[in-house]
Amino acid sequence: MQKVSLNIGEELVKPAAVAMVKTIGGADIAKKVESVPLSDNSIKRYFPENVDLKKHSWIRNVFSVNVSEVGEDIPGFQEELIDLQENQVQKQHFENLSIAKFWTQLKDKPILTREAEKALLPFPTTYLCEQGFSSLVTIKTKARNRLDPST
Repeated sequence: MQKVSLNIGEELVKPAAVAMVKTIGGADIAKKVESVPLSDNSIKRYFPENVDLKKHSWIRNVFSVNVSEVGEDIPGFQEELIDLQENQVQKQHFENLSIAKFWTQLKDKPILTREAEKALLPFPTTYLCEQGFSSLVTIKTKARNRLDPST
């Protein structure tokens, strides 16, 4: 049995995205989407393998995490984390805002913000993609065939 090389981006994700865009936005927009290369590297950037979730636990518990347990390998990370943990105004913001809003509004801690956004960004991206596919499935179901165009 011969192993077949599979480019997940080009052979699985892209055709589904093009079909979805064509149905929702038309053939012209679908052609533009089709012209964008989608490599396995870009897929892996959004969905990395073997992610250690404990590594990102500080994002949800930034004011209670032990500084010595996180970010040792990132220059300036622990210093920014210490500064943030000592800031009572930011602690109040953290308690009152959603996690995503807190990290996007935090402008004076670029290292922490960058690392938090790298961990949080795939989820809304995936959510929007899944929402689009769900809408497409609804449009393409047998229920569509039962619609009465005269009403």
